[in-house]
Amino acid sequence: MAGSSDAYTLRMLGQIDPHWLAVGSYVPTSPTTWLVFIALFTALVALRYGFSKLSIKRQAAKLDRLVKDSAAFSVSWPRERLPYAPHDNLAAEANRCQRIISLMRQLRAAKKSDSDYFDSQISVVEGWLTSVHAALNTARAQGYWEQGPRSQPPPR
Repeated sequence: MAGSSDAYTLRMLGQIDPHWLAVGSYVPTSPTTWLVFIALFTALVALRYGFSKLSIKRQAAKLDRLVKDSAAFSVSWPRERLPYAPHDNLAAEANRCQRIISLMRQLRAAKKSDSDYFDSQISVVEGWLTSVHAALNTARAQGYWEQGPRSQPPPR
């Protein structure tokens, strides 16, 4: 159908009156209507603020759990013994570090006042992640992937 307008197409497809779709076609005239619009707008802003705060709290809780798990791993396997850690644990730690970095970046964007703190913490985790990746690459180069994970560290 050449030359048909979008309003005609909408009317034919869904029997929608195009005047209902026009933005700004209704201007409230009574004070009661204005109060209802203001109340709805305020409620929407409050909901958005509440959901964003809830989301930040959930991310912070998730970050706290991941950091505790990573700290437990680093106590069990310090940097000098890291190449002898089980491969599954190394892979899990690498994944955990990547998730920590991602969450820290999200929280840094949400909390602009603490950006220097988050930047320093992200660089610390990135350094640890580099060490974990180096241990994984060392194990792969030495052929430990074929033998499976080594659970016993070498004697000190």
